[in-house]
Amino acid sequence: MTVTAPRPPELPPPHRLPIVATIAPLVVSLVLFAVTRSPFTLVFAALGPVVAVASSVDAALQRRRTLRRETVRFESDVTRVAVEIAAAHDRERRAATTVSARDVLRRPAIAVPNWRTGGDITVTLGAGAVPSELRYEASAAGSILPATLPLAVTAAEKLDELRRTASVLDNAPVERRLMAGVGVAGGVLLTASIVRSIVIQLAAALSPRDWLIEVPPHPEEWLALLPHDVVRVIGDNELGFRQGAERIRVVWGGALTDIPIGLDVTLEVAADGIARPDGVVLRPDLLSREEATLAAERLAHVASGAGFTRVEGAGLPDAIELRSVRGETVSLADLAAAVGVSASGPLALDLVTDGPHAIVGGTTGSGKSELLLTWVLGIAAERSPDTVNFLFVDFKGGASFGALVDLPHSVGVITDLDATQAHRALVSLAAELRRRERDLAARGLRGIDDAGDQPQPFPRLVVVVDEYAALVETFPALHPVFADIAARGRSLGVHLILCTQRPAGVVRDGILANCALRISLRVTSAADSTAVLGTDVAAALPARPLGRAFVSAAGAVPVEFQIARSDAADVENVTQRWRGSNPPRSPWLPPLGAWIPLEALAPDGHADAIPFAVADRPAEQAQPTVEYRPRDHGSLLVVGSAGSGKSGVLAALLTAPSSIDVVALPTDLPALWDGVNDAIAGHPEPRDGRQRVLLVDDLDSALANCDEAYQAALTERMARLLRDGPSRGIWCVLTAQRVGGALHGLSALCGSLLVLRMPTRAEHALIGADASEFVADLPPGAGHWRGSRIQVAAAERPVPASAVPRSVRIDPAAGRFAVVSTHPEQFAAALRARASGRRIVPLEPAGFGSRQDALEVTVGDSPAILIGDPDLWQSQWSLFGTLQRGSDILFDGCSLTELRTLLRSRELPPPFAAGARPLWLRTPDGTLSRATFPAD
Repeated sequence: MTVTAPRPPELPPPHRLPIVATIAPLVVSLVLFAVTRSPFTLVFAALGPVVAVASSVDAALQRRRTLRRETVRFESDVTRVAVEIAAAHDRERRAATTVSARDVLRRPAIAVPNWRTGGDITVTLGAGAVPSELRYEASAAGSILPATLPLAVTAAEKLDELRRTASVLDNAPVERRLMAGVGVAGGVLLTASIVRSIVIQLAAALSPRDWLIEVPPHPEEWLALLPHDVVRVIGDNELGFRQGAERIRVVWGGALTDIPIGLDVTLEVAADGIARPDGVVLRPDLLSREEATLAAERLAHVASGAGFTRVEGAGLPDAIELRSVRGETVSLADLAAAVGVSASGPLALDLVTDGPHAIVGGTTGSGKSELLLTWVLGIAAERSPDTVNFLFVDFKGGASFGALVDLPHSVGVITDLDATQAHRALVSLAAELRRRERDLAARGLRGIDDAGDQPQPFPRLVVVVDEYAALVETFPALHPVFADIAARGRSLGVHLILCTQRPAGVVRDGILANCALRISLRVTSAADSTAVLGTDVAAALPARPLGRAFVSAAGAVPVEFQIARSDAADVENVTQRWRGSNPPRSPWLPPLGAWIPLEALAPDGHADAIPFAVADRPAEQAQPTVEYRPRDHGSLLVVGSAGSGKSGVLAALLTAPSSIDVVALPTDLPALWDGVNDAIAGHPEPRDGRQRVLLVDDLDSALANCDEAYQAALTERMARLLRDGPSRGIWCVLTAQRVGGALHGLSALCGSLLVLRMPTRAEHALIGADASEFVADLPPGAGHWRGSRIQVAAAERPVPASAVPRSVRIDPAAGRFAVVSTHPEQFAAALRARASGRRIVPLEPAGFGSRQDALEVTVGDSPAILIGDPDLWQSQWSLFGTLQRGSDILFDGCSLTELRTLLRSRELPPPFAAGARPLWLRTPDGTLSRATFPAD
């Protein structure tokens, strides 16, 4: 390549004063003066100097314009030539054929065509200034300006600068041919970064089919990712590529004295990162550990696509049996177990030293279930149930752990077939952590590993979850539970093995951070592989053979291995070896039974409490007796659909031993009305000042069957009792199928709510209960109370005594009273039959005259009984008003409206049962009560 220098600036020659033209006018002027003797002729003498001066000024102006034009042209030429030099240098840099480490990172595929079996290798050491191959030719045109002119000095400097720029290629790859090797001396971090860059270049240049890598005893992890076979035979500060007798070494040290002689090039790197090999100022190429890892992975991927097979993978068997890799002796202080074979031999995983938890990723059919079966058997084979237990969680239908459920070490299996019990069991794990914390604190230990020579305080618990994604999708609230186990499990001896098909985005960071053991079988995307291993190597695993996987512990380079297969014979061997061992303790209690006898309750001795149920608290691993304490809990509302066990709750409260007076109010309206009124009035008085609980069954039904006026009145009386009763030691327990209408206001006055089975989730939530607690098939007596699932104890329901509404007995033979009857003739006949001596006077439409005292009709000592229908009495309103001030009034068969119209009062009389003929007595003091005649 050639570039021509800019043409220097050109100027016309300097202007010379025209002497002849200046003197000629003077001579002519003198001749004319001599001839004419006229002084005007002397004027011509001035023309010469004027012409000379004008000519000089014009020349100077022309020279200045030319100087400006040439300056602009020269600057433009300098810029153009500088651009040509830069472009030529760029072409020089791009012409370099060496594959640098950065090239591998950017375009790993370029490494494949350059792989070769031997010969000298050229590597890029870094970037520096080297002689350029560009030819710089000076321009022959143009004149050199006078040295005194500033432009001449500037032009010369710029031409010299262009000449120097063209001759040196800055920031160019500094390449060296290697046959023996390279040495690097300097600081530890700088030398390590430079060595990585050189090794990556050599790996990109040398065929993995013919060359192997010799590494020190403790190499960096990324070296194992290269597609070359790795052999550990070299000293601590040396690494090399070998093919037969041919060897290329890479040696490093802190000083030049640490570098052996005989190498092709030696770099001594100063503290500022500059090296000067052979006098060249060089800034070496640096590569971080992460960049080297990425470059190695990309070389391995390209090598696989080009038909080069990793030596490790090629050496793995397509299948291997568990019994052939199981070790003879295993340390019982940890959980080490052989699960397969790698290129270096049997591969053992240890949840204690490598964990404490593990993540397993793999697509369907890749062999996850086989790995779990082998892993569990490997752990259980050498350890008794007193040392390790297993809890299996299978959210793929329950078949994954069928062969392991009967192991003596198994505490059970949780499946998605029973979502309620699955959630209950998993929540119990939090209680298991707290129990273990208490046990450790009682022994004065901070963790299970601090026991030392003492017996292990409790067995380690390995929780194996197949399809973790489905688990947390079904129960999102379990995310914190597993995060808590992941955070505290190490010291408490609880370990997680979480399997999922799609790890990316499923396992949260709080869990991933504590899962140091990562295993990935074949996955369908690079993101899933990276989520588990931090690299996409598992995405390149072939579909066959099954069971091929990568494992990484504590961020180490993933190791490829083949999972060992186990069969029914292996399961039977482990089962037989530990048969007869003490059964392991379950981390959860059995579910509540549908029938719990009242005698089985164990009261906690709390005063003024009624035991009536058992609570299930899996988060506490407890099933305590539930007691109703009115003073603490307030009145209780029990809501449930038909057949849910509402009456059974009242039966349990009524029959359970207690210091509280429990009274069941009748359910028919008349007796219920009387009972509520008595309670409001404070009758009967509590015995010895004890608390009293009134039981009302199916209150919503009783209110629904009431007349509208009675419904409002009874609701108001119940509200008054709920509001004011506690101050007098009276509380209520009410049952209903639904909370709505009149009951809505009463429910707000109850301090506690017991929810039994409801027809739908919507109705469950409508009463103010937690919708997540809804279970459609709860047995009778099962429900939720104060945040706990409970089962009400079964109690014999006492036969209710016949409820006789309270009434006043009427003696027809005595007393002063008038009768308002809808059937006056019939009622009069009944009165005559019961009191033959009394005179019965039917009320006539014409009345009894205008004098009221004329109405006083007597037979012996008894006044006559006036009787008429409501309309007649309404027409005789003045007479009726006089009578009610001094006599009792009997209302027979009258409606509430007729009674209120005659009495001109909104007061309600006591109700009668539906279908019964009412008979009310109104006394002169205004009291309304039921009335009856003697039975005879």
